[in-house]
Amino acid sequence: MTSSIYLLSLVLASPPEFVPIPSEPVVPTPPMFPSVTHPIGPRREVLLPDPSPRLPVLPPVPVVRGAIPDLPPVPARPARTPTLQQFAREFNPTAGVHDVTILHPVSGKPIDVTFKLPPGQPKVWLYNRSIVFQYPRDEVQILFRILGRADVRYD
Repeated sequence: MTSSIYLLSLVLASPPEFVPIPSEPVVPTPPMFPSVTHPIGPRREVLLPDPSPRLPVLPPVPVVRGAIPDLPPVPARPARTPTLQQFAREFNPTAGVHDVTILHPVSGKPIDVTFKLPPGQPKVWLYNRSIVFQYPRDEVQILFRILGRADVRYD
């Protein structure tokens, strides 16, 4: 206990070290190299051009409609061809002719199918190799054959 009091008195009795802080920042001076004469002649400082020259700012170019013919929109194909189940879940059955690409459930290859739906809200029935759109008076069935074909039946 006495040794701890003795150490404490030594710590408290000695003043802290004072480190003067310079008022101006100290900047190191660059080393001075002796001038060397070369056989070609004395060295000269060469100023190089700015690597990124400033280009003049041009006014915006006016857009003239009709100067370039407007192209018809390109139909967007999905990134992946949907399976029959994905098609049945995501397809919105509206009236008119539909040209769709579906992954054939038997062959596993994409197949283009064109079919026409009447107006109205159908019930959609999904089977292993077919999809049926059932209306009150009409029925449209897309049947996928074993050899990689698809048939559309209208009843």
